[in-house]
Amino acid sequence: VLRASHLSLELRRQMHQMRHMGSQVGQTDFFTRLGPMRPAQQLRQLLCCSLLCLSPLAQAAQLQVGAGSRVDFGDATVRLGCADLHVNGSAAASASTLNGIATLNIGAAGGLQAGTAQVALSGDFVRSGSFDAGGSTVSIMDSCAHSISRVSGGTVFNHLSVTSGTGKTLELAAGQSTTVLGQLTLQGAQGRLLRLRSSAAGTAAQLSATAQQSVQFVDVADNRATSEVLAFGKPDQFQSQASGNL
Repeated sequence: VLRASHLSLELRRQMHQMRHMGSQVGQTDFFTRLGPMRPAQQLRQLLCCSLLCLSPLAQAAQLQVGAGSRVDFGDATVRLGCADLHVNGSAAASASTLNGIATLNIGAAGGLQAGTAQVALSGDFVRSGSFDAGGSTVSIMDSCAHSISRVSGGTVFNHLSVTSGTGKTLELAAGQSTTVLGQLTLQGAQGRLLRLRSSAAGTAAQLSATAQQSVQFVDVADNRATSEVLAFGKPDQFQSQASGNL
């Protein structure tokens, strides 16, 4: 586990180099100047700097938690600026805010303990390893030129919010269940409905939620609610439309 008392000179050197690289390739929004920092804050900033991988032309920025690594984001605010977050080791989001994520990928040997974190992404939520939702909120929204967001089957969320003003598609895994234990929000916009689809047309995905739900401006096909009824009533009561196989 990386701790503030064990920061190496090598990490400090990497931080300096990555800051310099960020200023050259327009990534300075990641390295927010916070003024004098406590040791824990130094750890978080050094950790992010040492793990952020930038190509020379900043074409494929990624934040990676490598296999065998253990990372705790504490209460940090991390802005990825449309970079992917790959978790192949052990990561604890704790009370952090992780936003600007393109795709969140939890590898087969990886694990993410979400704690009470606020996690915002615009691309896919890919889970091959373990995801402990805790008391977290995962938000999927418009950004980073992603018109489709895919969620791996069998994923259990605490709070899940999917909002779009562009007609985004949320694609759930066909024949598998996605579970939301807390608040579920599905919000599109007038004339640009949020499209809820299965990963295989004609084969329904399953969505399990509670009575804590808000559904507006959604176009649904090939998805079926399990446990609690979703948006009980006629579609037009929710400014939504049913497109078959519900």
